[in-house]
Amino acid sequence: MSSINAGKYRHRVTIKGAAADSTRDTYGRRKGIGTIIAANIWAEKQDWLGDETTENGRETAAVSTRWRIRYRTDVLPEMQLVHGADIYDIMGVLDFDGRKRELTLNCRKVLVT
Repeated sequence: MSSINAGKYRHRVTIKGAAADSTRDTYGRRKGIGTIIAANIWAEKQDWLGDETTENGRETAAVSTRWRIRYRTDVLPEMQLVHGADIYDIMGVLDFDGRKRELTLNCRKVLVT
């Protein structure tokens, strides 16, 4: 059995549940604040894709980021990942290799400029 390289988990993040008010603003960001599911967990960050568009007359940028954390059973796609002041919507939760050792969280952050 191979071990996980703990040094790759450099970022402290918080996982929040879905906001009680699950509506979204015109840029796709959730309104409201969810309850904390897991605070101060270590994660690996990998930015994958950036995209800029114009929505409702304003420029927006979306960043797709993959986060890896140790395996947990309480993380769901409707939750959010918070890293410092950045809030990411969790779009998908994958046990990539099926060994219940790590989760890959496919996330999206929308920026309004």
